[in-house]
Amino acid sequence: MSRLAPGRPLPAADDVLADVLDLGIAAPLALDAFVNVGSVAWSDDVATACVECAHRPRLLLNPEWVREWCGTRERLALLVLHELSHISLGHTRLCPRVTAAQNIAFDALINARLLHAIRARGFDPGAFAALPQSCYAAAEAPFFILRPPPGWPDRPDWETSAGCSEPLRRVHARLYHGQKLLHDVTYTEILLALAESGVSNTGEAGAELLARLLGGHGATPEEAAALSSGRAAAAAEVFAGSIAALADAGDGQGWGGRGIAQFLQLARHRAERQLQQAREKLLRQVFAPQPGGFARYATRATPVLSVDPARDRRAAARRLLARRFGAPGSANRRAGVRERRPDRVAAAVYL
Repeated sequence: MSRLAPGRPLPAADDVLADVLDLGIAAPLALDAFVNVGSVAWSDDVATACVECAHRPRLLLNPEWVREWCGTRERLALLVLHELSHISLGHTRLCPRVTAAQNIAFDALINARLLHAIRARGFDPGAFAALPQSCYAAAEAPFFILRPPPGWPDRPDWETSAGCSEPLRRVHARLYHGQKLLHDVTYTEILLALAESGVSNTGEAGAELLARLLGGHGATPEEAAALSSGRAAAAAEVFAGSIAALADAGDGQGWGGRGIAQFLQLARHRAERQLQQAREKLLRQVFAPQPGGFARYATRATPVLSVDPARDRRAAARRLLARRFGAPGSANRRAGVRERRPDRVAAAVYL
């Protein structure tokens, strides 16, 4: 019986992840992402699963969804590997705000690559493909490209999607015919196929697409905060404070008076002054002598003719005076004057 079967106590999330690692396939496929994940936790605030965009992110799993859809280790492994692949492939850094169409393109390539890799390592891909096959219908556009066709990999039935658009069917065939064709598929080609098929990418239609996808795509406020690592919430607070300051600024005339303009003008002058001060500080650090700082010196030797101290009893005094005033002494032997001066080098300053 599965550890996630209904009625059984919910195990620790880390123990569930250990079951995935026991399969011997998870680490080779997303090792770098496994290393980066700080912990695994259950969360009712995400729709299916989500990896936080943070320095040591958490992998968040919805317990009820996992109970319902991930009754086997293979299904759970595909869900976990799917989320970790978003980190490995850098999808969270490609776009500041990922659209519904981009999410579909990312998920389509991730699912196909994972299933091909699982098959190449000698595992039965059908047990893993059961998760996307149960979540997405084989004849429903555009979701059929997120799963292999029925009967894959031995007897794929490509006619199941005959009623869908040809651009998406061509992409689907290249995703699951074989690894060679898979490696030639790009995100841009999937996005073009979606656009040619009339898939709506924004508004309510885009939100409905996101709600159907596996993993975290910002469909809930908690997912959006996790994917932005709290940046969106922090930015909203800063923006709200700025708006309040604008409303109260100036001569009390509110939004209809000159208070906003005066506030913006003061803010602009303040920013210019801060930049000027930073520039002056930088130039002082580069060009002005710093107490206790390291100075570069160069020694230069100048050949001269000086007196022979063995034959002239005044040679010591002459040499002392010559050194004192930087002049050569009386000439009757070859010598040299050594000078130690600050070394002047070029400095490049980037602003």
